[in-house]
Amino acid sequence: MARDFVAGDVILTHRDHVIARLISFGQGWRFRGPDSVYAHWSHCALIVADDGTLVEAEALGVERSPWSKYRHADLEVVHVAHLLSAEDKRRVIEYAEGQVGQAFGYLALAGAAIYLVTGIPLRLVRRRHQT
Repeated sequence: MARDFVAGDVILTHRDHVIARLISFGQGWRFRGPDSVYAHWSHCALIVADDGTLVEAEALGVERSPWSKYRHADLEVVHVAHLLSAEDKRRVIEYAEGQVGQAFGYLALAGAAIYLVTGIPLRLVRRRHQT
């Protein structure tokens, strides 16, 4: 299936493994009202090129991936690039590209989990780890 991608847009997808199920459970616990539809999605990636090239945080770190990795996945493209100025879009993509190769931020994941369970925003980070 061919898709039209725009650099700066985002994909949302749902994965089927333990961490993904925990993420969806926590989001279902925290998200109410109109935001509740987002509880289904457990992963996102930024589209950094119009050919669908993605930058995403994976278990081993931030990496560049082809969109075809999700060809058969439950996938939603969120069209947000048009909301950004050309300069902001360039900066977002440049930042994401600069994170490629960084380690995964497990502390950031723990902080997000605490927020989803308690509602207390907590930012936990380590140097040279994706946040």
